[in-house]
Amino acid sequence: MFKSLSRAVLIAVVAISGFASANPAAPAPANTAASSKVELCIGAARPRANCVELEFASEKRCANFRGSYSYLLENVKAAVVPKNVLCLLYQKFDCEAAGVKEGGKYDELYLNEGPHDLTRIEDGDGRFVDYSDWASSVACYDV
Repeated sequence: MFKSLSRAVLIAVVAISGFASANPAAPAPANTAASSKVELCIGAARPRANCVELEFASEKRCANFRGSYSYLLENVKAAVVPKNVLCLLYQKFDCEAAGVKEGGKYDELYLNEGPHDLTRIEDGDGRFVDYSDWASSVACYDV
């Protein structure tokens, strides 16, 4: 019950606050029945260029940047997350993270609604980190 409450609080905070965070302590939200989507761009963040929209059905929440999505591998410059959706970018395939910080970057990145320039993500300590050469998979959830 405490875990469920913690996830509900995380989802509420994310939905209200509007942020991109590399906080490894926060758990991924539970799957929901609806579908979620995200727009990922390999071109410039402003204006957005060379973008693709990925949609996630409830039974499959993780998309690896392999095969038809291999051009996204370590090449996502911008992301646009729609309202009421939370997306997580992962350094590893299969949407796996260990909460490890290496080279100034965590192995997962939380993105809530809105546009995100992945070349300039604040790390929580007032510094900006470039995550555009880093992602291998993504998962999105309705919040």
